[in-house]
Parts: sequence; structure tokens; C-alpha cells
Amino acid sequence: MVVIRLSRTGAKNRPFYHIVAADSRNKRDGRYLERLGYYNPRFSGNDVELQIDLDRANHWIGLGAQLSQRVSKLVKTAQSPLGQEKEEELKATEATEAAPKKESVEATEATEAAPKKESVEATEATEAAPKKESVEATEATEAAPKEESVEATEKNQTN
Repeated sequence: MVVIRLSRTGAKNRPFYHIVAADSRNKRDGRYLERLGYYNPRFSGNDVELQIDLDRANHWIGLGAQLSQRVSKLVKTAQSPLGQEKEEELKATEATEAAPKKESVEATEATEAAPKKESVEATEATEAAPKKESVEATEATEAAPKEESVEATEKNQTN
């Protein structure tokens, strides 16, 4: 018996299906009689989700081929004028949604950049003051022991 079904191709986690007419005894991805189209469930951008040669599919159906459940849904989508309009609407909405996203990204980058500059200036100012104090304190503590050690070495040399 001839079956029209999906044959999986594509990479791992990136499915792509060929719609094929095959003998029901063959493996899912095995030998087929004719490739009728393809189905891309993860389409994006200018890619086409579904392409079926309906004339050839109807030919095989006329010869007694059975459709799988998923292929029957895909054929109905391809045959209905709403299916074609739906694809066009999706492409149009994707194009219109892409433009505002770019503007919003630029706006958020601009708002995030201003507070970062202020916070960097504030941290530099607070870090600079303690450094000056700590440098003066270390110089004072280092100077005192050096004087004592110099005096002690002078005494030892005179003895």
C-alpha cells in the first residue's frame, strides 16, 4: 500500500521534513517513490514553511494512497486560501515587529549607558579620597621605624 507521509531530514534539534509517497513497508526515512514537497516547522524570515505539489498528491490519492494524519492537515492547509493568506500575514507581522524591536533596543541601551557613567564617576571619587589618606598614613608609619632603625645601627657601629 502507498502512503503519503513525512520523512525527517535536517540536523539534530532542527527538524525538516520531506513529504513523500512511499510504500508502507519501507522505513520512515527510507526509500520512497516520489518526493511531493517539504515542511519546515522551524521556518523563520524568508523561509517557506510548507510547499506541496498538490497535483502530484492528488494523483497518488487517486491511485489509492493513504495520507498520514499530519500530512492530511498539511494538505488541507495548502489547499485552503486561508492557509496561503495566513503565511503572508505572518511574514508581514514579522517584518513590522522587527522594526520596533530595534528602536526599543537602542532606547534601552541609551538609558542604561547614562546611569553607568554616573556610577563610575561616583565610585572613582570615593575610591580616590581613601587612597590619599592611606598613602599619607603609610608614609608616616614607614618613616618612624626607619629613623629608629638608623639610630640603632649608628649606635651599634660606634660600639
